Amino acid sequence: MPKDGEIVTMGERTSLKQEIQVVNMYKGIAIIAVVLLHIFSSIKPSPYRIESQFSMYIIFFDQLLRFSVPLFIALSGFALTKKYKDRFNIREFFSRRLFKLLPLYFMWTFFFIIVLWFVPQWKPDREYFSLFEKVFWGRADYQLYFVPMIFQLYLLFPVLLFLLKKNLTVFLLITFGLQLIVLGFIELVKRELIDTTFLITDQQQYILATTWIFYFCFGMLLALGDQLKNKVFSFCMIALCLSSFGFVHFEAITNVQQQIDPIIALRFTRFSVLLFALTSIALGLLHLSQIHQIVPVLFRKWLDFIGRQSYLIFLSHTFFLRIIFSSIEGDFTVIQTFFYLIVFGFLIFVSLKVEKVL
Repeated sequence: MPKDGEIVTMGERTSLKQEIQVVNMYKGIAIIAVVLLHIFSSIKPSPYRIESQFSMYIIFFDQLLRFSVPLFIALSGFALTKKYKDRFNIREFFSRRLFKLLPLYFMWTFFFIIVLWFVPQWKPDREYFSLFEKVFWGRADYQLYFVPMIFQLYLLFPVLLFLLKKNLTVFLLITFGLQLIVLGFIELVKRELIDTTFLITDQQQYILATTWIFYFCFGMLLALGDQLKNKVFSFCMIALCLSSFGFVHFEAITNVQQQIDPIIALRFTRFSVLLFALTSIALGLLHLSQIHQIVPVLFRKWLDFIGRQSYLIFLSHTFFLRIIFSSIEGDFTVIQTFFYLIVFGFLIFVSLKVEKVL
């Protein structure tokens, strides 16, 4: 980003515009991956069960799509660092984050609280959450954990940015070490080597910023990492990405064969997923200009549009999926299906208007 008083050439403007478009494309790819994961988990009977004839294929694609949420988080760190690396105004930063995230989050949160109470088929089959937890901890629906989690990272961003510019080694050691400790604790809980209910469910794990912190910081690092753009590093990343995915897939298959609950067996919070996601992120964010050149124009525009609407899609897609699957499974009549589709359309319309005002 240019500093105040600097002359920005036409070439630099074009490069910046292309970079923004590719970042939006990545958001589009990530949200498509998230929606596909939730489609897979909505199918009944579950295709993840090892006795299912589709289990091997579903598990393969499920694990391939596990870059999605880490990519979203890394893109946040990347974009914020690009914008604020030269001049940081803490008041402007937090006001923009508040107005960008919270109005739509609260609107969809209260809607989910109401609709899941009114529709018996949609009442979640899990532990009871208080109103406070639903509103402030993203418990109103299963995907909403992302907003309080990313906001925790926003609260840490001023300190992380200072640390990144002050001492890169300390920045990497603290953030990477912290995520490794959390993932190690989760693994010990999974193996029942620690007797606790803390971080035992995927939702408990996902709500904490420390579970994802190095993805955010890795994105911050890559925003300043032009020196990493070389053929040797790229080759190493490709080799690590492919080999780590092989291990991710093997571990997932093994877990499912051992009759471990698929939610636990395939979760994001595994060491193998960490390596796969980091190498995928590095390959994507270090080659923005090359990606822009090789992707066809129509496809670029389509992904760019989806990426710009990714937050709204993230908030709303579970409601749409519930309508579709309730209709397919015969829980809804045609009239009920159309009614809830109209409600969905109205909420999207209102959300777009709110986004425009903000």
